[in-house]
Amino acid sequence: MATAVKKTISLPPGLAKEVEEIAREEGKPVSAVIQDALRLAKRERLKRNFTKFKIIGVAGKGKGDSHRKGS
Repeated sequence: MATAVKKTISLPPGLAKEVEEIAREEGKPVSAVIQDALRLAKRERLKRNFTKFKIIGVAGKGKGDSHRKGS
């Protein structure tokens, strides 16, 4: 079983209220709502980085291929 590391965070009052409302609506502890949000943020960041890498990779490959054909 994984152990939890306790952290103290500061949230603006409005955001804290939203987190508490979500926790109440979903029947989860506030920490679970924050964990879900962090996991989602991480997933979105990975998707953005993957897309950026894919675009750069395709562009870079295309340039390299055309250079070789001209040689």
